[in-house]
Amino acid sequence: MDCCEFVAHRASVPEGAGERGQALRDYGNEVDWVTKIIDTGGAVDIAYLDFSKAFDTVPHRRLINKLQSLSLDSNIVEWIRQWLSDRQQRVVVNGVYSAQGLVTSGVPQGSVLGPILFNIFISDIAEGINGKVCIFADDTKICNRVDVPGGISQMTNDLGKLRKWSELWQLSFNVDKCKIMHLGRKNPRAEYRIFDTVLTSTSEERDLGVIISEDLRVSSQCNRAAGNASRMLGCVGRGISSRKREVLMPLYRALVRPHLEYCVQYWRPYLQKDIDILERVQRRATKMVYGLKEKSYQERLNDLNMYSLEKRRDRGDMISGITRVGVTRCGNLWCHPPPPEFFRFFLTTLTPKSVLPYNTECSYTQRTLL
Repeated sequence: MDCCEFVAHRASVPEGAGERGQALRDYGNEVDWVTKIIDTGGAVDIAYLDFSKAFDTVPHRRLINKLQSLSLDSNIVEWIRQWLSDRQQRVVVNGVYSAQGLVTSGVPQGSVLGPILFNIFISDIAEGINGKVCIFADDTKICNRVDVPGGISQMTNDLGKLRKWSELWQLSFNVDKCKIMHLGRKNPRAEYRIFDTVLTSTSEERDLGVIISEDLRVSSQCNRAAGNASRMLGCVGRGISSRKREVLMPLYRALVRPHLEYCVQYWRPYLQKDIDILERVQRRATKMVYGLKEKSYQERLNDLNMYSLEKRRDRGDMISGITRVGVTRCGNLWCHPPPPEFFRFFLTTLTPKSVLPYNTECSYTQRTLL
């Protein structure tokens, strides 16, 4: 078995640290699990854990021992051992060089193999944990329902098991950055400790790039997304002199709009003020195009062949819903089993080919579109 096969089939963490699609799925699974409990009147505690200089402190000897214990090919393990061995580093201050020191820990950051080795090293961190463990690269969370008998003690035991794992594998947590969030009106708001330090309670936390609050409102995330997008739009406007649509719109789609739509299916705004905050950025962007400043927003969208952000969220919700319930394919094109209501929505409000490619030769699709 090689490293990639192990990560794909045995590791409890995603293959690619930082992949947007994986982040969306991981965040979605967590949100689904939490909201189902909250909707039934339950309470959830989430412990956000932070490794201290995670990639720089992975001990080489323990990493090699773990690779050897996982039935990986011996030649690959030896190659990795030699790749990590005999590395040296030194510090330069004001042109003065220190003596070279041998590096015995850490996986090289910026390399393709580094994140894979880190994922393998922490692949067994969830063993014996009773709560829901969410791991993405070095971001680790434990979620436990605490309004049921034994819920608080289960969270306490899980944190204790993580402490033992940390001591065994010499990968320490930054206790000062570890936080606990209490969700639910009936939450007992218990106190938890790790390494004899009380975890700080937080009302907001950045979770895979999305701000989650204990009241599950999305206003903070909307403000942050709109602020980042607005600043990026300002940089684009100051950085180029051309106001042609062929120049501005590709830059807007590539650099600005992603800030407004990252994981938006799971923090979609429902208050009008939050919807307006996000839409205001695109209004401003379309006004920057030469010849469109005096037109209304809808006219600008029509001229640029664009949708409003709200309608794009409608489209994204439909696509996300279809992919989550499980869709079969005819060749490379989506086919069935979406119900007729999906296609009727596309035909009446959106452009079908730009929303969901379908196979017009499939009998099911032909019946649905009629």
